[in-house]
Amino acid sequence: MSQTGNFGKLVNEYDKVRPRYASKIMKLIFEAIEKQNNVNPLILDLACGTGIATRQIAKKMGTVIGCDIDEEMIHAAVSYKTANASYVVGSSERLPFRDNTFDIITIFTAFHWFSTKKAMKEIKRVLKEKGSLCIIQPRHVASFSSDLRNILAEFLNKDLTPKYGMKDFETVFIENGLTKYVSTKLKVTDKFSLEDYLTLIQSYSVWNEVPEEKKKEALQILKKHYKGLLVNEKIHDKQETEVIVVRNI
Repeated sequence: MSQTGNFGKLVNEYDKVRPRYASKIMKLIFEAIEKQNNVNPLILDLACGTGIATRQIAKKMGTVIGCDIDEEMIHAAVSYKTANASYVVGSSERLPFRDNTFDIITIFTAFHWFSTKKAMKEIKRVLKEKGSLCIIQPRHVASFSSDLRNILAEFLNKDLTPKYGMKDFETVFIENGLTKYVSTKLKVTDKFSLEDYLTLIQSYSVWNEVPEEKKKEALQILKKHYKGLLVNEKIHDKQETEVIVVRNI
């Protein structure tokens, strides 16, 4: 649910190649939900996109509401018609829910969009007292992420170095009355064909910033670069995913 990211134009690419979350990641989320000791917890999946994680949670436990600012993403999510899952369009800085509504709020691969005071205030407002916020934030191995940033930066004429790290996020938690109590790092490797990996890159919001007349050239350069990284005809996208659970105190 980016306030600045633009994913709607990429909904087909996004839904086609974004990988489902690994079982060992979801296990930690389910454990956090179970600790709420609620038979039917109400869960908000914030920045749900096309509902990839929303569906994974809903098929296992609780009632899940996916929320995203992008109408096209929500339209795609609704089309799956998953039991125990529903969807709404909404901004993280003005969530369309009453105070103290949710037992759990999850944010998959999107917390960098939520570090504003307005967004954090809204998250705390709709989260029940002693409810939990679960943040799932993957980091690609340095060479993969820096190579992609460097290539795209040439077409955007700007620095794409990430502005926030988890240390910065911890400050955000403290400032908003949330206390960190679990942090787990997991190594995950997703494998893609070269074609699918290039499609995955085109599902990133930064791709929309590349001028249309330069996208063909950018793809050619990316294809040449990543073709050299194939192992057994696959791109091995290695990540270290951090799962952080903070409580609303």
